[in-house]
Amino acid sequence: MRHVWCIVGLLLVGLHDISSVLRTQEVEERAERPRNSQDVLEATGKFEKAVNGSALVRNRCRFQGRDIEIEETAEVIERDGCKLVVRARKVTRAAVPPAAGGPAEAEKKTSTDRQPADSNEHSAKGDKGIEFMVYGDLSELTTPVLVEKEKFGQCEAGGAGVLKVSSRSEPGKAMHVIRRSEANGTIKEHDGVKQTRRDLSLFFSVPAAAEKARKALELAVISCGGKQWPDEDDLP
Repeated sequence: MRHVWCIVGLLLVGLHDISSVLRTQEVEERAERPRNSQDVLEATGKFEKAVNGSALVRNRCRFQGRDIEIEETAEVIERDGCKLVVRARKVTRAAVPPAAGGPAEAEKKTSTDRQPADSNEHSAKGDKGIEFMVYGDLSELTTPVLVEKEKFGQCEAGGAGVLKVSSRSEPGKAMHVIRRSEANGTIKEHDGVKQTRRDLSLFFSVPAAAEKARKALELAVISCGGKQWPDEDDLP
């Protein structure tokens, strides 16, 4: 009888171990699966609000002996579940002379304006630009989302400088990008140059806006089932 109870005890222990393994696997799989569609909709909506109207930087640069101003903006123009289309534009124009109010006023105008209200006026003056259409899948991006200060040679951003918010693509994944040239505010009528990009990067001039976008992007990536960037030892 003692042997019978021993066998029963071993079977119970074995069943407990199997049950524990199954529960662990279930938890891991649930953590890897995207959340429900409502969570994704809310998270991507917050990300869109954090980007549109805030992802704007202006740099005053010295190029071939001329002072120029480079304005870069980005906005989310399409959302479909975890898939996004981000339109980024980079416009180069002759630098505006310093304002009569002094260097501080000029810096405020060129570096921290949140809306490019004078873009139409500049477009009529022969500005040249590049437009990038970035097709991203948040489930293929990784955390943590980073905020880093960017520096460009021969350029002055003023204020807090240029802050880059970025999320790297999962190893082996890449986003499709279509690049088009622009002149006088008009996109050239051609298919553009197809490229790939291994991270989603957005640029801000206001630290609070950059941090808000970072949090929103990280939440959206997690909601879509994006993984953490692997340790260097785990990279292929």
